[in-house]
Amino acid sequence: MLSRIKKVFERKSIATSQGLVGRKDLLKMPVLKAITVLAIPLIITNVLFTLYQIIDAYWVGQLGKEAVAAVSISFSVFFVVNSIIFGLSSIGTTLVAQAKGKNDKQKIDFYATQTTFLLAILGIIFGLLGILTTTQLIGFFGAEQIVSQLAAEYLSIIFLGLVFLFIYTGLSSALRGIGEVKLPLFLALVGVVLNFFLDPILMFGFGPIPKMGVGGVAWATTITQGISAVITFLWLKKHKELLHIKKEYFFFDKKTLSTMLKLGIPSTAEFLSRSIGMMLLTFIVAWFGTTAIAAYGIGQRLGAFALIPSFGISLAINTLVAQNLGANKIENVWPTIKKGMIFSFTLLFVLATLLFLFAIPLTGIFVTESPEVVKEAAWFLQIYAYSLCFIGAQVPIIGAYRAAGKTKTAMNLSFIYIAGQIIIALILSQLFGTTGIWFAYLIANIFVFILTVIFYKMNPITKSYIEHDNKPITAQEA
Repeated sequence: MLSRIKKVFERKSIATSQGLVGRKDLLKMPVLKAITVLAIPLIITNVLFTLYQIIDAYWVGQLGKEAVAAVSISFSVFFVVNSIIFGLSSIGTTLVAQAKGKNDKQKIDFYATQTTFLLAILGIIFGLLGILTTTQLIGFFGAEQIVSQLAAEYLSIIFLGLVFLFIYTGLSSALRGIGEVKLPLFLALVGVVLNFFLDPILMFGFGPIPKMGVGGVAWATTITQGISAVITFLWLKKHKELLHIKKEYFFFDKKTLSTMLKLGIPSTAEFLSRSIGMMLLTFIVAWFGTTAIAAYGIGQRLGAFALIPSFGISLAINTLVAQNLGANKIENVWPTIKKGMIFSFTLLFVLATLLFLFAIPLTGIFVTESPEVVKEAAWFLQIYAYSLCFIGAQVPIIGAYRAAGKTKTAMNLSFIYIAGQIIIALILSQLFGTTGIWFAYLIANIFVFILTVIFYKMNPITKSYIEHDNKPITAQEA
């Protein structure tokens, strides 16, 4: 494995010396090509991460329902941490991308280092807090004793290696800011392969390795994250001309920290609010019984997979808009958003049509002995699938606002979407039962898409709203 990684590094070094940096100038590409160059690796990366979770779910399922319940509870707790990572790392991407647009290598290195340093410190803090409070956190769910014990075991190990996830995310966000998305794709592939083998080895034991059960799954995740962080760091050491993590920038710069928190908190709230909205909708669906809940869960899983391209495109738009703002090419912002919207809508429309046509066989994979669940899940999926097209067309605008530093605007648009969806679902569920809830998705998504476009036309991005013109300094100078 190490020899293969070394060869990849050597090939990358040769490519760089032959002009990789020049080919990475996204602002000189046609807009659609630039979106594609960024988005496709990001989409594949997200698909691989989803596959990673599916592999985890499969192996955990071999341990029994108690293990499945334990990991499910742990994910609920860990979701808050993921929201914080997403919120802060997205701002790191924006800062680095705007510096890249200005071709200011010093600031690229400065903001990349500051982002990684802040996330590393937070990873240590949250990891320690998590280890100390795991039992109390799990206790809130009131699960059976065996489930609580397994969940506490799993979560404590995850918290132990949390710093690796934070560091890797910081480095990845900086790489995304300069337009380097192939390395995260390579690492996602490595992670899937490692996880595939580590899960059963650590869960069931192999040779001198003892049987660890649920703890083995957690250790597999922690080891994979650690390896990803180390590989990324080693890769960057060989590519300092692209991005250099400098130890002299390892300190708290008040202005950068203030900017990241000021803009990162709304992004975190936006991400959390979407999950809270899903929980509230689940409560509404639960009024109609077990069949409805099962159908809803199946449809959501399949729909979430189809949504992956839109998130990749959103991240690509974030990077491109930030680089254009850094280069003061304001005239390129709306064309970038517009083509991103068309690309995302078209791609999701194709996926929605496939989901519509194959709804019954796809939902039947999850349930084999309950025809009524399959029928209801297929009906939900057929309606839900086409609503995803309008989410896909909406997210480029949200990503552009994040890139400009208007994270409160992105957050508010998300709040409107969630509130509208819940209100419409409440009304239509009383009139048409579960069908009303399914159509609430379609109606809300179309309404918020139109509202988002109108709002942008009235409040276009005309500049960067991030104040980051301070000169990079060292810890000694600070």
